[in-house]
Amino acid sequence: MRELRSYVVRIYRQGARNLIGILEDTRNGAQCPFESVDQLWTLLRQRHLRPACTKACDVGHRTGDEG
Repeated sequence: MRELRSYVVRIYRQGARNLIGILEDTRNGAQCPFESVDQLWTLLRQRHLRPACTKACDVGHRTGDEG
């Protein structure tokens, strides 16, 4: 059985096509930004967020090459 994890989700902007915010792991204080619902779900599926999380955050963040 997986252990229960707790997160804080801070949403700063929400629109028809975007959701921008930060996911914070309450255990280690890691904060990972996300720019879509897909990125948020990818972060939530990870076992642990890295304490030194950056913008890329290992969630397939792309720079204009979507498609």
